[in-house]
Amino acid sequence: MSVYFFKERLFVDSSYMIFKTINEGWFHIEHGRPAHGITQVLPLIGYALHLPLKYLLILYSLGQVFFFFLVNRLLTRVLKQHAASIALVGLMLIGQSWLYYIPMLEIVIGGALAVLVLSLMRTEKWKDDKWLVLLLISYWFVLSSHPLNYLTALVILVYDIADRGLNKKLHFSMLTFFLAAVFIEWLGHDSYEAQKVVALKDSGLKNLLSYDFLKKGLLLFVKSNWLVLIVGIWTTAAMFKRKKDLSFLIWPLSLLLLFAGAVYRWDISSDNWYTELVFQPLVSISLILFSFEIIDRSSQNAQKNWKHAFGLIYLAFAIAIAYNSSYMTDRVNQMERLTDHLQYQNSRKALIDLNNIERPYNNWEWSVPVEALLLSSIDGPNEGVSMITEVELDYNFNRKELGNSDLLFRMFEIIPYSELNPRYFQFEEGGYELVNSRVNEAEVKGMANKISIQPIGIDTIYKVQAGKEEWIDVSIQNEHYKKLPSSLETNLYIAPHWFHADTSYRWDGKRTPLELDIIGEHRQQIKILAPEETGIYEIQFDVVKEGEYWLGLKEKYLVQVY
Repeated sequence: MSVYFFKERLFVDSSYMIFKTINEGWFHIEHGRPAHGITQVLPLIGYALHLPLKYLLILYSLGQVFFFFLVNRLLTRVLKQHAASIALVGLMLIGQSWLYYIPMLEIVIGGALAVLVLSLMRTEKWKDDKWLVLLLISYWFVLSSHPLNYLTALVILVYDIADRGLNKKLHFSMLTFFLAAVFIEWLGHDSYEAQKVVALKDSGLKNLLSYDFLKKGLLLFVKSNWLVLIVGIWTTAAMFKRKKDLSFLIWPLSLLLLFAGAVYRWDISSDNWYTELVFQPLVSISLILFSFEIIDRSSQNAQKNWKHAFGLIYLAFAIAIAYNSSYMTDRVNQMERLTDHLQYQNSRKALIDLNNIERPYNNWEWSVPVEALLLSSIDGPNEGVSMITEVELDYNFNRKELGNSDLLFRMFEIIPYSELNPRYFQFEEGGYELVNSRVNEAEVKGMANKISIQPIGIDTIYKVQAGKEEWIDVSIQNEHYKKLPSSLETNLYIAPHWFHADTSYRWDGKRTPLELDIIGEHRQQIKILAPEETGIYEIQFDVVKEGEYWLGLKEKYLVQVY
């Protein structure tokens, strides 16, 4: 999956980090989080071998999997902590609807290292200084991975003390590291870190008093983390039954602290990647406690059964991630279609109207210019496309500061050509070109015999559910030497006509704007609304100038409405 979805796994921070790594040819660490470097090892080896960009991106996607594999081998082959490996694998899949596509996330890496740290604590190997050094270094990586992982780091320390008693050499050393990390965070964090540290805000108090907000947040949490709740409640009940002092409060307190802190700082009622990130420490804590408190205390035969059970559960989660990947795949396909046509038009620095390309799936994050640059540069250093919108251009002083020898890398950052690694990224001097223009608007009607629109991937008949609205792929051919304009001000749209039994059924279909000015072939998705009655229909794609005329394209295609 990490190879197959390597393009999808360039989502948000992931694309930024790998671009910086490749462009600089070295580890790129930000905000004092050394865990960033772990997933950069494989692509940097590929960089040293002068591999093409595509293979560096594949190695980057594999880097996370390879790291988890190495930790798992250490847990099972050396430390003999088989129960811990169950928790480790779960961190790659549980609560990962969005986060699976951001493989560099240091908060997930920190959770994996927390599993290793507790495993080292539970063995006698830490009494050997070299293993103690490994334990403390790993613990520091957990602490520095993300401010929210302070909770994970504290939980594994408190749990081990409560379970096995205080060991001054081990636990005081770890406590020293914990306090040092908190002090360094407080003393030297940057503005970015300041935003991430959970801070009490008066504006956040209303969320704690809002029933609807809390209800939405809880329902979303249960939907995304039902397994986390099951193992957490199970562990708490088992610890209470054993009358282990107050240690049974560890999990419920972690849940309350994280949930309350998240309500103060984030909109946890929204289903997005950052909501998943906020609750990731609870995934780590729940799986760790369940593995060590329940599975590790089971008989050998029972542990084998646990492995089989969780193997099936994790396989189901992996299948679900793959099955639901269409959202991410669709947005990557759209970016590639856009950059392919821009390459064809030799528009290497393109300013595109967001209204032309808005889709339910494209989720125009700040990282899209970075993602588009990486995806297009796979074709070669001279083929990279910098694709931005007015959102990026209007941010702060970008319009004023952007020169002809600069790239607007993302809305927060302008990169001069001189800072690009020419092995993978090369641009000629020039400004950003608007690719949604009104050129030749008056001549469009005379281009009808040079334009055709046909569905993609349909051999004989297209099938669609009655009354359903959906997006379908079409190929737009403009054989004229002039561009077909796409500015929304032209009022030009693609829309279908529906026919049934050789008579018109619905003339005015759903309107979809052209994504960009078209010359030659361009592939994009358009919206259709299927008829309410079942049967065999014909669909005819046409171009309409709203309120004035249709081009009158003639080709029809069979559609089965079921």
